[in-house]
Amino acid sequence: MPKIQFGIIGTGSMANWHARQIMESNLAQVAAVCDVEKVRAQTFATRYNIERVYDQFERMIAEGGLDAISITTSNDVHHDAAQAALNARLHVMCEKPLAMNVHEAQDLVDAANAAGVIHAVNFTHRNTPCFTLARKFISAGYIGQPYHVQADYLQDWLLASERSTSSTPVSSRHIWRMDKRFAGSGQLGDLGAHVLDLLYGLVGDYASVSALLPVFRGLHTSDPLPPEQITDDACALLLDFQSGAVGEVVTSRIANGMGDSIAVRMYGHEGALVLDDRKPTEVYACLGKAALERRTWTTYTITEREYESNPMIQFIQGIATNQQPSFSFVDGLRVQRVMDAAISSYQTGQRVMLS
Repeated sequence: MPKIQFGIIGTGSMANWHARQIMESNLAQVAAVCDVEKVRAQTFATRYNIERVYDQFERMIAEGGLDAISITTSNDVHHDAAQAALNARLHVMCEKPLAMNVHEAQDLVDAANAAGVIHAVNFTHRNTPCFTLARKFISAGYIGQPYHVQADYLQDWLLASERSTSSTPVSSRHIWRMDKRFAGSGQLGDLGAHVLDLLYGLVGDYASVSALLPVFRGLHTSDPLPPEQITDDACALLLDFQSGAVGEVVTSRIANGMGDSIAVRMYGHEGALVLDDRKPTEVYACLGKAALERRTWTTYTITEREYESNPMIQFIQGIATNQQPSFSFVDGLRVQRVMDAAISSYQTGQRVMLS
């Protein structure tokens, strides 16, 4: 069977992860790469021995020879790049968030369904072993009716960059993530999208959201961007789920000392779970009558044979078997609806209903 021919659009940090996963799958190879900065695209191509190099994704797609596209650009390019690939009936893996707003996301869902191709959004954290084991515990009824969940995704890169001795200012290194024109939102879309996808898998669909999306102006005095154009430094969400459970989410790029960390604490009628991706193979749980009465917590370990393949591997396998994985652009649309509602909530100061 000939290998699936991939093109990668964008050569930022996540493009390296995509390229490695494609190459390690043994079912696919990277045949082409595109970046608006062609020199950067050429450097990437040399690193991964990619033959074809472009600075326009339209040309890369039009010249043919590809079966699938990976999109790892800034968020503002996702819709047009995915639409071009879908028009050519190519399979599409897109980095999160799927689009800049719910209208673009719905457009891509409709286009993907019409094209009849395999489509997916790269919510990488959903397959971290501690989260997969938690989903199994919950679906088996181990914690009973969920009551409330607390989740945070914390990074410190903005403050770490501020302290850096590098001559390159933070605004140059992270410019697109800090600019609403390219990112849409800051920590809401960058980190919050991952948490919203995770909590959907753990608790279920959303009913309403209230949001705070602060920008700490003192951190941006040297930025070349107008204040109104700077994306949120932190995100705080109060969520109501259709099940009746409630949730609190905090994401941040200014959480000193945290590096990169996701934690989830979930409480139900029959038990509780604590998940921390810094201990990815462990679930800390208080389950069962005796444990609850004595407040006894147990660490459950997931073994390698229980691991789930990451989204890219599942996407490639889906192409090979012509079977859509359990996740798709629909997951990206669902998350986008909550994010759009969160932005509306912050702008109006009102809770926004989702159902």
